[in-house]
Amino acid sequence: MAKKAWGVVGAVAFAAITGCNSGPPKIDIPVIDPAQAASGAMELADKNGDAAISKDEALAAPSLYNEFDTYDANKDSKLDASEIESRIASWTAHGAKVVPISFYVTMDGRPLQGAKVVFEPEPFMGGVLAAGESGVSASGACGPTVPQELLNKQIKVGMFCGLYRMKITHPEKQIPARYNEQTELGMEIAPDYDFFNRKTFQLSSR
Repeated sequence: MAKKAWGVVGAVAFAAITGCNSGPPKIDIPVIDPAQAASGAMELADKNGDAAISKDEALAAPSLYNEFDTYDANKDSKLDASEIESRIASWTAHGAKVVPISFYVTMDGRPLQGAKVVFEPEPFMGGVLAAGESGVSASGACGPTVPQELLNKQIKVGMFCGLYRMKITHPEKQIPARYNEQTELGMEIAPDYDFFNRKTFQLSSR
């Protein structure tokens, strides 16, 4: 039964990755200007004005902080505008625009069942991306998606490519502010996102 269920999820994932490029029905895909987004990221996070973002400075943009190594193309332990612009431009080059995502959320080593996970676009994404959200299952699995009305009957789940900060709350459990109001969590959603190699976000209540 588990294998069959996973096959269904995989089929949905494949459809979401490929569906946008296979013709109608069309989805209104947000367009992000790579140069403008990179400039906005530098303005937000380059606190000392040295035209680079250190790992500590990247905390101002949680998605860049968590994806720092991906964006640090020359591996000099800092990000410049050209590196950010190049990575964002690669989203379009790869073709896919709606990406299904899935990961696990735990707290103190246990699945954080019943939690709500919200993906908010970073402010330098130009205001064109929709937020996504999802609940957390008994296994800790979570798959944020934009509202269904932004997708279609063939592509029912997924996020638009972008940089997002993640906020996690729970109706009954106290979640530290570093995971919500002052979040340090974030993620890049890109065409090369590995749906089948799901990461785990390990929260601590302390």
